[in-house]
Amino acid sequence: MQRRVYVLSLLLILCWTFLLSTAAYAIFEKGGMNQLLSADQAFVFDFEQKDNKLIVNWQIQPGYYLYQKQTKFLPNHAKLSKYQLPKGKYHEDEFFGKTVVYFNNLVINIPIISATDQANIEVRYQGCAAAGYCYPPETKIIPLSSVIATKQSLATSKFVQPNANSSAKKGLC
Repeated sequence: MQRRVYVLSLLLILCWTFLLSTAAYAIFEKGGMNQLLSADQAFVFDFEQKDNKLIVNWQIQPGYYLYQKQTKFLPNHAKLSKYQLPKGKYHEDEFFGKTVVYFNNLVINIPIISATDQANIEVRYQGCAAAGYCYPPETKIIPLSSVIATKQSLATSKFVQPNANSSAKKGLC
C-alpha cells in the first residue's frame, strides 16, 4: 500500500512538472525574449547621399524605440554643417529616466560642407524594446562621396566638428 502511494505521488509530481514546464514555455515563447528582433531588424538603418546632402533613415518596428541623446554622427575626413534632430516624444525610461525617443521612423538630413575620398561618418545609436530589453549601442559607418567646399557653402554654413562627447546644445545629440 505504501509503495502504491509512493508511485502515485511520484507520477503526480512528474505530471505537475510537465504541465508547469509546458505552461512556462508557452508564456515565454509568446511574449518573452525569444520573440525579440535583432537590433538590425528592430531599427532598419539606411542612408543616401545626394551631392552635399546626406539623408539618414531608420525604420523603427512597432514596439521599439530609439533614444535621441544616444544618436550621434561623428565625421572622419569630412565637415558637416549644423543640423537638427527632429522632435521626438518624451518617454519615461527605466534606464535613462525621462528622455526623448523616436517611434516608427527617424529621418535626419545632414548637410556636408566637404568630404575627401576617404571620408565617412560614424553613426552611433541605441534603442530599446517596449518589452523592457535595451540593445547595446550600435555603430554604423557611412562612406561618403567626395564633396568640395565652395565659397557659397562656406559662407552659408556653420562648421560642426563633433566629438564623442558632443551634447544636444551644440546641435548634436
